[in-house]
Amino acid sequence: MRSQRTSLEAFRKVLPKSQTDRARIFTYIKRWGDYGRTCQEVELKSGWPHQSVSARICELRKQKLIVDSGMKRKTLSGRNAIVWVAK
Repeated sequence: MRSQRTSLEAFRKVLPKSQTDRARIFTYIKRWGDYGRTCQEVELKSGWPHQSVSARICELRKQKLIVDSGMKRKTLSGRNAIVWVAK
């Protein structure tokens, strides 16, 4: 019971921040138009950790605010990454 309450309290504390971060990431991706941004490009620009950016991108995708453009760009490690664009 206590761990559930603690988890709920933690969720309530991060919810406003995650909404703000999600809005910032959406705005940044939208600003790039059809060229879009990869998760890593957002990470590099924002300075936020991969886990935070990836989670917000996943939320934006589920809300259908961004979509996979069908393009790929290389990451710093040479792997292909999805380019996300605003709908």
